[in-house]
Amino acid sequence: MKCQEIILQLMKNLPRYSPFFSVKKEIASVSFSLGTATATTTTPHGQVAGSFVSVADVLVPCAVDTVTPVGNTLVLKTLTPHDFTLNRNVPSDQNQVVRITTLLGFSSGYKLLDVPNRKTLVIEQSLVPFPTDPAFVQEKFHYGYNGLKEILTVPTPSSFTYLVDDIALAAPNDISNSPYVGCSIRVSGAADLLTMMNSYTAQPPDNIWACVVLEDNVANKDRRTLNDALTQQGRQMDFAQQLISNFAIYIIIPNKGEVLTETNGRLARDMIEDIRVPIFKTLLGIEFRTDLAAQGESCVTYAGDGFVSFNGVVYVHQFSFQQVLMITSSDTAIESFDRAFRDIDLSIRNQFSDVTAYTVLPVDLDEFP
Repeated sequence: MKCQEIILQLMKNLPRYSPFFSVKKEIASVSFSLGTATATTTTPHGQVAGSFVSVADVLVPCAVDTVTPVGNTLVLKTLTPHDFTLNRNVPSDQNQVVRITTLLGFSSGYKLLDVPNRKTLVIEQSLVPFPTDPAFVQEKFHYGYNGLKEILTVPTPSSFTYLVDDIALAAPNDISNSPYVGCSIRVSGAADLLTMMNSYTAQPPDNIWACVVLEDNVANKDRRTLNDALTQQGRQMDFAQQLISNFAIYIIIPNKGEVLTETNGRLARDMIEDIRVPIFKTLLGIEFRTDLAAQGESCVTYAGDGFVSFNGVVYVHQFSFQQVLMITSSDTAIESFDRAFRDIDLSIRNQFSDVTAYTVLPVDLDEFP
């Protein structure tokens, strides 16, 4: 794994789960043309072309074709396939809400009851009458209009353009759920902790930074080895050795003031409790790319977190993570003898005679001799 890949993963998802690492700007509108989206914010965003931002909660419409009342339910037919699924055995699926909007400003949620097929939804009738105007089912995806985006152009101080990675998605037409963009994302990296601290400059009290540092790789102790070596391999064996790749996320919190909870660092330490789960939701389960031949062996796991330093002004906390990689024969200098079999010559000695032997004419192994 590389430091840059971890930084991009943090920049992509950390603003979605935590308000501490970016400047949040509400989106007033999103338009789409020829694979490019144009987002307009309610206030100037302060970004330039080439900057990375995290766009979140932009909805994609799916037009409703027909609405049929059936008892206490409504059966919706959509013009194009929707992306809803429903598993009644999954608790989180039992309270799904379908957001219905119109171009005239109507917006309301309805409980999802059934998904018969890709163009049909069954929703619960509510006290809010279903609109008679052309309606849209609004869906949210973590890709397409949302996610980590590089700004292409900045037409105005309150707008920017970026590429959409799924051009099949319809153009957004509703912002009733308050989509936003995380700007000026405060995530960086360094070669080590000392370099990180030397490069840190004074920040406003609400500007918390996350810094990625790659740590040493460790060879795993093979429990099947009966000597004092870490592992024992042979050229004729199926080479397999585990590599534990470690990295750390350092959280830097300005903590200064006149009240006791600020001057003694307690406030900063308490903030870590609010940051831990967002970091987990951003990193745990991710499989960072490796140049080793074996892919998909394991994902990022948690290895602990704790206090690093507090100098009365800045509090530093470390989150440790690991990803276990597998070194296999393809990553070694072992090269197998590689030669095509063309013919077989066979000689068999008679076990009852010291002088008698049987030979077989050469066998041509070509499929079509």
